[in-house]
Amino acid sequence: MVIQASRRRIIATYLITMVAGYALFIAPNLIFGIFKIAGGLTGLNLALIGLFQLAAIVLLVAFALRTLGAGFSAIGWDFTVWRSDAAIGAALGLGWALVEMLWLIPAHGGAAEPNVARVIEGIGGSPAGLIGYLVLGVIGGGVAEEIFNRGFAINTLKAAFTNARLGLVVASVVSVALFMLGHIPQSGLDWLTILIPTLIYTALFVATGRLSAPIAAHAVHNAVVVVIIWVRYVG
Repeated sequence: MVIQASRRRIIATYLITMVAGYALFIAPNLIFGIFKIAGGLTGLNLALIGLFQLAAIVLLVAFALRTLGAGFSAIGWDFTVWRSDAAIGAALGLGWALVEMLWLIPAHGGAAEPNVARVIEGIGGSPAGLIGYLVLGVIGGGVAEEIFNRGFAINTLKAAFTNARLGLVVASVVSVALFMLGHIPQSGLDWLTILIPTLIYTALFVATGRLSAPIAAHAVHNAVVVVIIWVRYVG
């Protein structure tokens, strides 16, 4: 099933869904962060955030696709060759995570690096914190973000173009830019550690046309980063 709605409907649905999606990603972080519910952004609260993000994004994207007369297959939800996709994605995700955590982060302060320090604080030295961050990274990041930022963001915007190749290029560039903006890089290291994996995930999606490879890459990267932080700086 492909998206065959009018250009006006596609663009309107895309814009509304992208704004709503980013609001849904941000909202639980703000709620737990501002109101410090049950300890704030720590422990199993992080897992709840990840699960909320997945459920909310799946429902939002499903509604948007239904509005466009399409289903999840239109955004690359295809796991027919998931083993090979997962192997390639996991290898790339693992490779970048090792470069990041064994070279770049130690060279920029290790545990004192702001993003690492934030994760250490969230883990709080407890197994519950480790589990929370793993769920958030794998479910909220690896699955929900790929459905939204790669599958929906690229394939929906691409469908608004009569020239499919041009549409794919434009949609991919916009997807990368929005992903960068959504993660708010604040330093040169941030730009590097967000841009490189984003390009990897986008390239995997564009090359395969399926979400299985970027989901594997994103999930493995996030999980390995959290585990290395736990082993080197917390445990």
